[in-house]
Amino acid sequence: MREPRVSEGTLLGSVKILRCGQSAGKARTMESSETYTWTKRRINNTELAYIAGLLDGDGHFCPMYSIYNGKEYPCIRVAITNIRKDLLEWLAARFGGTIQLKSANPLSKLPCYEWRPKTTKDFLKLLKPYVRIKRRQLEVSLAFYSLPYGSTEKKTRLAEKVRRYNRTPLEDKVQAA
Repeated sequence: MREPRVSEGTLLGSVKILRCGQSAGKARTMESSETYTWTKRRINNTELAYIAGLLDGDGHFCPMYSIYNGKEYPCIRVAITNIRKDLLEWLAARFGGTIQLKSANPLSKLPCYEWRPKTTKDFLKLLKPYVRIKRRQLEVSLAFYSLPYGSTEKKTRLAEKVRRYNRTPLEDKVQAA
């Protein structure tokens, strides 16, 4: 029996493996100076549910500001962090994006990698039906990426909303006291 296929299909993407602190524009891969590109591939619902579990467990929504021409613009970085580089390369083969070498895990002393999708909005749209734990952050991030360029004030409010949703219940109780 064939598995059902997602109607939206997948994204064509490329991957650069970066060292921490290196910008994507001037990246050199750890093995070579090539950028890897994968062809379009269908992703089935089982894979999407698995990826949503990775986002729920090892993923993060990080509100931040980028500076362009001296002005700050809000953005929300969506990424999955893991010590298994091959797992992140598997994600990159499906969605494209960037894999960055982060600092070593303090407990295990193993290198840690972070993967960011090439097109965050499309990535989140595909995972929306499957994400459970970080559903609020996902929905607010989708609203953020749906706003037109120049909606800085609205985007700032949405980024702050994600920041509030990222707090654990314990942090909320401490702040309320």
